[in-house]
Amino acid sequence: MNLHKTQNEILNFMRGKNSSLSEALQEDLLIYKSLIINNAQALIEKIYPYTCTIVRRHFDVYDLVKSYLEELPSSSPIYSDLLNELPIFISNYKDLLPNPLPNYLSELAYYELSILQVQNFPDLALMKNGFNPHCKFLDLQFPISKVIELIKVDLETIVDVDIEIETEKLFVYREPETFLAKTILVTQALDLILLNLSQEMEITKLSKLVLEKFPDLDQKSFDELILSLKNLKVLLN
Repeated sequence: MNLHKTQNEILNFMRGKNSSLSEALQEDLLIYKSLIINNAQALIEKIYPYTCTIVRRHFDVYDLVKSYLEELPSSSPIYSDLLNELPIFISNYKDLLPNPLPNYLSELAYYELSILQVQNFPDLALMKNGFNPHCKFLDLQFPISKVIELIKVDLETIVDVDIEIETEKLFVYREPETFLAKTILVTQALDLILLNLSQEMEITKLSKLVLEKFPDLDQKSFDELILSLKNLKVLLN
């Protein structure tokens, strides 16, 4: 067997496909494969703690990791990137999982991945209007912030059931002193404010835009929103 064919057979075996490798070599590779899966599982449980909490109520996290690595092998040389497509896998490869998972779980995983990504953003220059650029907007189908609170308070109320669609917008940003990601539940007015701040709009222009769009808001209310963003370190000057 030539080198290229051997490499393909090893890849097939690692991906759970039929392989013509000798039984002895497959036994050796099985030890190596288990080691990879165990290492990946440890990392997944750190990146996706809430997701794994739910998965464990349905089947072993090891089985999720094994199916994921076999179906979506990473092309990135960075080990942590290996696990970035787990939300997509949960959403699009349900038939490969031992048991059905709740309908919100891929978005919960996406939220947890976003937390990690925001915390690990490279340092960026502060925008001219003082807006913190280390951030991400999340448009979600399900009320993930409520799901997380339910998991914290009473796991039994949420684990085994699908939930109704209830769109939610979250703003995730990195707190500059601690480098930890923080989350804000975004209202319509706040969404407009944050979106335009992220595009470097000046505060005075933004005030006029927001008050025209939301006549129920007055200047005092707008100023209070801006102050709250400063207190939260979303605005840094």
